[in-house]
Amino acid sequence: MPPESRSRAVVLGHIHSHFAAVSRYRRRVTIISALADTVLAQIGNPTPETPPAADKLMKLVRYFTWFVLLSGVLGITYAGGRFAWEKWTGGGLASPKMVAGAMIGGVIATSAGTIMNAAIG
Repeated sequence: MPPESRSRAVVLGHIHSHFAAVSRYRRRVTIISALADTVLAQIGNPTPETPPAADKLMKLVRYFTWFVLLSGVLGITYAGGRFAWEKWTGGGLASPKMVAGAMIGGVIATSAGTIMNAAIG
């Protein structure tokens, strides 16, 4: 056999073994895919349900929301009353900082509530 035909036979042998390996791989993938489809077909579509303690957690979140809103209103009311008292008695005006702080806190609390409502859905 001439050297050219031997090298051609070796190359063809490698190509044939490569295609045989690919064919075996495809058969395995097809078998695994069919098996997975068969197993998944037996499971069915589960119905969604709430987690066990979801109602208690949501109740706690609602209480916390009311607490934040109430504390914000009380903070602004207290700062406003203190501002009026300082104005009436002629003392130093430290309460505008309290009013500004209460308003900034209210904006942050409202933003957090809006973000959480959007995240929860």
